[in-house]
Amino acid sequence: MKAVECVLEMPFPGSQQAVPHLRNVDRSDVMIAFSYQPYAHDTVKAVDFARERGARTIVVTDSKDSPVVSKEGVTIIVSNTAKLLFPSMLPAFAVAQMLATLLVAEGSEETLAEIARSEAQLNRFGVYIE
Repeated sequence: MKAVECVLEMPFPGSQQAVPHLRNVDRSDVMIAFSYQPYAHDTVKAVDFARERGARTIVVTDSKDSPVVSKEGVTIIVSNTAKLLFPSMLPAFAVAQMLATLLVAEGSEETLAEIARSEAQLNRFGVYIE
């Protein structure tokens, strides 16, 4: 079993970026979704679609009343309120870092090799400035 096959981001509502990546989702997959108010319709549809196809879900959201919350799967509720004009994304980033760390810690040799290959490719293309 491959720990991470596809990392998908949906940068803004209406992007439809998830559609081709969800085509083959099935019960062997786990979807991790982040959804905060105002809830993006595309994210809710993607989570619903993945669940319909039997994928397990982990949702990180701001309320038990969020449209991505379900009795199926895991829900992590993290507040994003801040004393600023905009909500804080820091709690969601902390959860994402924790989940990534758990994946690596529990990963197989194949998982660690895949991470090393990914890092080598990023270095090869000079993605980051050193």
